[in-house]
Amino acid sequence: ETNLIVSESGISIKDILTETKFQWNAFIKKQESNKYFFLFTSSIQAIIIPKRVFKNDEDIIQFNKMLSQHLSFEAEIGHLIKS
Repeated sequence: ETNLIVSESGISIKDILTETKFQWNAFIKKQESNKYFFLFTSSIQAIIIPKRVFKNDEDIIQFNKMLSQHLSFEAEIGHLIKS
């Protein structure tokens, strides 16, 4: 079992063996599909958050709002810019 903790300071991922903390400015790009959020920390590494972990659509909306508040403008639109 893995726990995802979203706070004003960033995102923590915790399981029985490890805990990883990401400050908001660690994310350089956000992408979203019908089933997942992808928060990139580099051009080849991302944390993948399945939307099924949210209890309902309102929780997904709230998570998206938090991302909008804390991610940089470049991270929000990074998927629109070709490298």
